[in-house]
Amino acid sequence: MLQEAFVVPHVAAGLHQPPDWQRHHAYLAQLLGEGARLNAIVPGMTWHGEDIGRWLATQLRGFDHLGDDQRCHLDQLDVNPVRARKATANAVATITSGR
Repeated sequence: MLQEAFVVPHVAAGLHQPPDWQRHHAYLAQLLGEGARLNAIVPGMTWHGEDIGRWLATQLRGFDHLGDDQRCHLDQLDVNPVRARKATANAVATITSGR
């Protein structure tokens, strides 16, 4: 199955989370690996039929309540609330400056 292909590598890497969490994490990694910007991954943005934007927003909102391994795997993608706020602020600054 296509979805299992994204879950297995993360299990091998030590991510022992529910398959749904692993799948969303893997899809987020794919998007970022293909050049998507963190601030462009907003609720409603889907990948393989999954709302990755909503999942990401949920992870960032509850970042302090995630398990250490979840935070670590998100940090490896350079995803954390501080980075997300900076990315959003930079995007707003670019838009307002007319660049």
